[in-house]
Amino acid sequence: MTTGEKIAYYRKNNNYTQEELAYKMGVSRQTIYKWETELSFPTINNLKKLVDLLNIDLNDLIKEDGKDVKR
Repeated sequence: MTTGEKIAYYRKNNNYTQEELAYKMGVSRQTIYKWETELSFPTINNLKKLVDLLNIDLNDLIKEDGKDVKR
């Protein structure tokens, strides 16, 4: 799973719509969409907020198949 797919997966597991997550993050819904479709990538500060809101470990979010995401 890609990082964008994981953001969508964990968002849905936490019963957030893109709009709800965007509101809690202080970003636009379009920003969440771009992260999930990998048109852009969250900043370090936004990654911190994401893992807190989604109750996940940062490594679970940014590692693909046991490897670091290359960006």
